[in-house]
Amino acid sequence: MNGQDLYLKLSKRDYTGSPQDNYAQLLGTIFLHIQSDIFKLLEQADKLGKKLKIERSNSLDEYTIDNITLV
Repeated sequence: MNGQDLYLKLSKRDYTGSPQDNYAQLLGTIFLHIQSDIFKLLEQADKLGKKLKIERSNSLDEYTIDNITLV
């Protein structure tokens, strides 16, 4: 599955507060900051069986691709 298809599948929210819903919300946030760069990351994560995570910093108002890790 390509990154855009993965994004469309995984970012669909159901607003229940479940782990899947929280991950969908996170993906939406990441997309707002790094746009289409998320697609390549999602493909890598899918191949490795991992998820994306934002490495937070107290002074960060904006995220870049360098703030995203696979866990």
